[in-house]
Amino acid sequence: MSADETADRMAFIDRVGWRATTAEQYRKLPHEYTVKMKATAGKPPDPEGFMWFVDQIREYGYDAPFTNVSTGRTFQYRYLHARDGSGAWFKFWTMGYGNPATVIINREPLPDGPTQSDPDETRRL
Repeated sequence: MSADETADRMAFIDRVGWRATTAEQYRKLPHEYTVKMKATAGKPPDPEGFMWFVDQIREYGYDAPFTNVSTGRTFQYRYLHARDGSGAWFKFWTMGYGNPATVIINREPLPDGPTQSDPDETRRL
């Protein structure tokens, strides 16, 4: 990945709005999301940048299982670690659909930065 791609990722992350999840089912897995065709947190949508970032997740991300402990169901998602303009690290993922069907990108803060790998995404919901 080039320095330009890293800068472009940061620009997209900072350009779109991110909204915190508030549903009870996500209280044990707090994260934020942005919506492809909808203003989020007062910022206008960027559908072209959104689709580009989804492609970045697909091309440069890694696959890992996510197990919903409440239901016992396991899903395979693709994750990407990236920084915003302030240097804060996040883990980004979608629900596994391709472009153009993907309409939401999720992110979770990584306060300690990325690890070498995150092979298991088991969470308690």
